[in-house]
Amino acid sequence: PVFSVSDSSPSFWGMGAAYRFDFSELLSLAPGLTFHKSSDIEGMSIYSLGLYANGVVDLKFMKPFFNLGLSRTAFDTDVTLNNGEKFDYSSYFAHLSLGLQAFGMVYEMNILPYFSHNIGFSKNF
Repeated sequence: PVFSVSDSSPSFWGMGAAYRFDFSELLSLAPGLTFHKSSDIEGMSIYSLGLYANGVVDLKFMKPFFNLGLSRTAFDTDVTLNNGEKFDYSSYFAHLSLGLQAFGMVYEMNILPYFSHNIGFSKNF
């Protein structure tokens, strides 16, 4: 589990699980599940449930990879609408990123739900 607390933001907790299947020395696939939830803040809480898969091709000197997933994010509130129902909102998001790890450097291009780039360093990827 992961916990986060600061003076300017609510507390969040989350957890996830995945299992990696090694189909060969070159190819692995890791399906997983994650869950995150916020504490109640003035009658509102947020939670997210995600299913994902991570695939890696291990070419020894470089590792192309992908991340593919679907998540549901929902807001629960104590706000009552004029018709007497509680206000809530949820949305589904598709996630897709492609990347390459070589010599400890990692480049990742996020395609869905928003386009962005990440560059970083990873040991024992």
